[in-house]
Amino acid sequence: MKQHIQNFPSYLLSWYELWKEIDLSWIISYDSIVFVGMWWSAMALSVIKWLVDRSHRSIPSQVVKEYHVPYRVNEKTLMICASYSGNTEETVSAMHDWLAKWAQMLALTSGGILADFCESWGHTCAQMPTGIEPRAALPWSFGIQLAIFEKLWFLDAVQKDLKRFGDWTQTHSAKVILQAQKIAEQLYQWIPFVYTTTGYEAVALRAEQQFQENSRMLAHHHILPEQNHNELLGWQEGNEHVDVLRLIDPDAYERNMKRIVLTKQVLDERKVKQLEIVLQWPSMLTKIISWIYQVDWLSYELAIKTGVDPSGMEIIENLKNALRR
Repeated sequence: MKQHIQNFPSYLLSWYELWKEIDLSWIISYDSIVFVGMWWSAMALSVIKWLVDRSHRSIPSQVVKEYHVPYRVNEKTLMICASYSGNTEETVSAMHDWLAKWAQMLALTSGGILADFCESWGHTCAQMPTGIEPRAALPWSFGIQLAIFEKLWFLDAVQKDLKRFGDWTQTHSAKVILQAQKIAEQLYQWIPFVYTTTGYEAVALRAEQQFQENSRMLAHHHILPEQNHNELLGWQEGNEHVDVLRLIDPDAYERNMKRIVLTKQVLDERKVKQLEIVLQWPSMLTKIISWIYQVDWLSYELAIKTGVDPSGMEIIENLKNALRR
């Protein structure tokens, strides 16, 4: 796992550059996009959806994390199906909806049923490397999607941002690891609540997932302003078992920045420990990938601190096997 986190920037850039050369002329007129995936795949798809939604060519899009795609999907829908193994039960089921709807489909996988389906039906399959933990495959999937949606004119300056981020990690990786170690010292044996603002929920979800999977810790995430309308009441009496980790974009909407300050005051009054990772980057994409990189390191350092192996998925694999039986 450590090696994959270290190589995150190079994997991301190299697979972006590879897929930048792939012919996508088969994608014809479409009026909506449906992203299909679970777990880390859904997280990567959600980031792309948000970037697409903010682009000048924004069209209706949706992330599906269940067994079926919406009824409105048809031949003018572009479906992006992502599953590292290619056998994720919910994604395979949703993929089969294609047979009745004839959407334009592209798959991101390392093999399995999804790859076989694409070969049988002549769909493009972005084949990722095999033999790694699915959550470690994020840079491959993300790099491929960045290239695809730049080619489809939804994203700008992707290569510039990825190179800027890669150069930054060359000189700042030691500082990132040191920061992760310091935060891990404070989060150790606590339940981390990850808070951020609208638009960055997928990154907060990535942090929650990595704490659960790499660090074997229960974790939770929420976003502002929504958190102020419900979950804040749960802090009325404080909580001695929880630490707050706040991911802060200093360029966030001013009302949300005020909410951050006021929420921090509420939690300070209740003696809640609060930690922050603040990002200073010129673009949304660089902020997102920098946060992913930093929370991945944090989850690894927490695993080391708690003495657990950050690899392996035994309890989840047992559940999947029970479902198969």
